[in-house]
Amino acid sequence: MRIFFGIIVFLSMAGCTGNSNTLLKECDQGIGEACNKLGQELQDNDMKKAEQYYKKACDLSNTNGCVRYAELIKIKNFEEARRVLRYSCDRGNSTACVKFAELLQGTQK
Repeated sequence: MRIFFGIIVFLSMAGCTGNSNTLLKECDQGIGEACNKLGQELQDNDMKKAEQYYKKACDLSNTNGCVRYAELIKIKNFEEARRVLRYSCDRGNSTACVKFAELLQGTQK
């Protein structure tokens, strides 16, 4: 319970919207889109935490989370970024396909 309360306090201090409590619960229950949205809310204030939520979203098969995760890690972990973009592209995420091609061509934007 303490950890949950600490996360709620952190999210409120990080400037997250009122929907964060619901998103946090849904992410903890394994809903990838909720984890992706938490990452988006945190990205401006805590990049490391945002990366963790994007990774969790990707692990839960949320392809948009995979794209955002790959964008954050592509310089420090090219192979992982390539893997998750290919995974997302193979599942029909057109943005992932474009970013995958750019990554392979070395024209990262």
